[in-house]
Amino acid sequence: MELKQLESFVSVADNLSFSKAAKDLFLTQPTVSAHIATLEKELGARLFERTTKSLKLSELGKAIYPYAARMIELKGNIEAMSTEGEGKPLCLGASTIPATYLLPAILAELSKEDGMRFRIRQGNSSEVEEMVRDGAVDAGIIGRRTTDNLLESEELCTDRMVLVTPVNAYYTKLRRSSAPIEKLMTEPLILREEGSGTQKAADGFLEKYSDRPLNIIIRNNDQEAIKRMVEAGAGVSVMSYYAAADMEKAGKVYCYPIKLDEERCFYIICRKDRQHSPSLNTFIAKAHRICG
Repeated sequence: MELKQLESFVSVADNLSFSKAAKDLFLTQPTVSAHIATLEKELGARLFERTTKSLKLSELGKAIYPYAARMIELKGNIEAMSTEGEGKPLCLGASTIPATYLLPAILAELSKEDGMRFRIRQGNSSEVEEMVRDGAVDAGIIGRRTTDNLLESEELCTDRMVLVTPVNAYYTKLRRSSAPIEKLMTEPLILREEGSGTQKAADGFLEKYSDRPLNIIIRNNDQEAIKRMVEAGAGVSVMSYYAAADMEKAGKVYCYPIKLDEERCFYIICRKDRQHSPSLNTFIAKAHRICG
């Protein structure tokens, strides 16, 4: 079980209402319901007795409530202590490209100049949106504008998408013959998983070739693994130039710029209903200066 599930349980128990608990926790009601459902599944019994008109704790719910409430209290005490001395770490979520290629320079400068400390959680764009929505992180950086009504997006920088191929005799011959993108799109394709901002941008490009069957041979959630597969000659891929630049400079892949119908950008996402802390404002300002 996780603390976020216990927090939802304690809040629902205190309010005897899922909607009021969601409001108190700055979560959506489906998220609170999912937390309770997961907790009940792990415990193997109901925590609440529900009717169409009322909600009350079950016998198990009454038994574990004091322990859960105490754990939440201890969590609050630990968080309060962490704001003393060196300061509370800024918690950030980041999708693959920002975590690997944007954050290192930003965090290095902030840690040296401002003495800030950080905790980083990585996931795909959908997972980072959930982290920010649930309050697991203070802010996130993802490769698409969020459509979540609880979140706001602030554009950080633009990106370029490229078609990446191996460097071998076959692809060198295609390159020297100025083979069009249409020809390269008949090659075996290696793509990211669904939920990735990079894959969403790639999908917009791939839709142009929906009149022909694409030969997708591998889907992988590890961007570095995809790069190595392309380098080894397994196939071609569509990715951010941030990810491909180092291998192109090393002569390990060929990069072909592709045109998207909509410019791809990276965004800082935050909760609309939460005021930014001074450390978050410092991070956002520094991120714009370095990436802009």
